Amino acid sequence: MCSQNIETAIHTMEESICFLITTPDAQPELYDTLHTLAARLGARLGIPSPEPDTNLPYLLDLSQWIGYARAFALQQTPLPPASHSSVYLDHLFVNLMEQVKRQSSAALEQQMSRAFLSLKPEIRSILVDYVHRFPFWGDLRLDSGTGSMVTERAQCLKEHREDFLWLYDRLADYRSRFSLLAVLNQWLFYDSLLLGKAKETIFEDYFDLDLPLLGDPQAVIADVGAFTGDTALAFQKVYGSCKKLYCYEVDPANCEKARKTLQTIPFAELRQKAVSAANGTIYLNVNSSDASASRTSSQGSVPIEAVTLDSDIPEPLSLIKMDIEGGEQEALAGCERHIREDRCQLAISVYHGNQDLWKIPRMIERFRSDYQFFLRYNGGNLFPTELIFFAL
Repeated sequence: MCSQNIETAIHTMEESICFLITTPDAQPELYDTLHTLAARLGARLGIPSPEPDTNLPYLLDLSQWIGYARAFALQQTPLPPASHSSVYLDHLFVNLMEQVKRQSSAALEQQMSRAFLSLKPEIRSILVDYVHRFPFWGDLRLDSGTGSMVTERAQCLKEHREDFLWLYDRLADYRSRFSLLAVLNQWLFYDSLLLGKAKETIFEDYFDLDLPLLGDPQAVIADVGAFTGDTALAFQKVYGSCKKLYCYEVDPANCEKARKTLQTIPFAELRQKAVSAANGTIYLNVNSSDASASRTSSQGSVPIEAVTLDSDIPEPLSLIKMDIEGGEQEALAGCERHIREDRCQLAISVYHGNQDLWKIPRMIERFRSDYQFFLRYNGGNLFPTELIFFAL
């Protein structure tokens, strides 16, 4: 169905429902037509239609379902390219990228340093302490606003401006586009206003009900970076259950807490393994400041079994959620088969490195080019963290 045919089908179904509600003795063939349209529309949009019936509760359920179907259909309509759009938000992003184009990397660094130094002293201290506490992005100096984080972000913006423009155009809704604008605006200007506005305040971090996510009770899910089982609890709260939820966590202390949490979730299975690009052994470096920020590397004191999702989960996957403190690119390389063959949905953290925001979407695009892309921001207004990339 093309978009025009989808709207025609929805309009026809709405008229049929109104007629059947007001005409109890209508011909059974009308219900058959309604069932067929609903099934075809559901298959086209990837959302199961209500179980067919011939009573009033079915008609009311179907009427509500049509509202969801229309919302999903709108999401599947591509947004205009930013460079040819009359939307003000698109103009803001294009202008931001034009500023990047006109300046050298060194000039961008100076811009970022000036913006940092214009902040209140207490805000500067908070930012520096945060960057030093979590060694994902590089160094940031309190006295000058310079450092390796600033240098790398300036280079990233300058050298990958076209990648950011590509990503902006690939994003499927304006909440996503606003989130990307807010993050890059914070990189350049330390702008907390846009970042605060971008924050998701309604839904659970990985389970935004406005996105065409999951919906199949037979779903098989990989939760990579299960932490203490918080994502599994959120999934259970939002969706109830699924066929299987594989929870991967490497930190021993987190695993102990997750084991207790998952006792109440019968479909969840904890696996104390690292997910990476190859099977073998890697090492855990525990972050003494925050248990959620421990990282794996080729050297360290705590050996951990590393697996690829392609080898460790034989059955088709419905969803891969990933939040592993900078190891996302390696882990994605190890689940390429699942992505290519299963077209599993993806919910990937893209804030642990200065390159992740453009590189991970490009990586997924190489595996499959038929995904829709979304961004959701769940962090604070001072520093851009908790940014999740969805490929659906």
